[in-house]
Amino acid sequence: PECEESGVLTIEVYNNSGGAMGTITWNAAYVFNGFSWANPASTKRRFARFEWNGSEWVCTSVAGADY
Repeated sequence: PECEESGVLTIEVYNNSGGAMGTITWNAAYVFNGFSWANPASTKRRFARFEWNGSEWVCTSVAGADY
């Protein structure tokens, strides 16, 4: 992926599966650098925010809890 505008990307995951979600496989271009991702519970959401460094999307924050 390439971003020429803001270089900021927020991904929000909404679990509407009716139960526990399966594993999310993140592309290698998404680097969490010390942040850890947890899938949201049923009917809940979580986000991960990334900044483009020219070659990778580097995580700058994640939701600490479901919302």
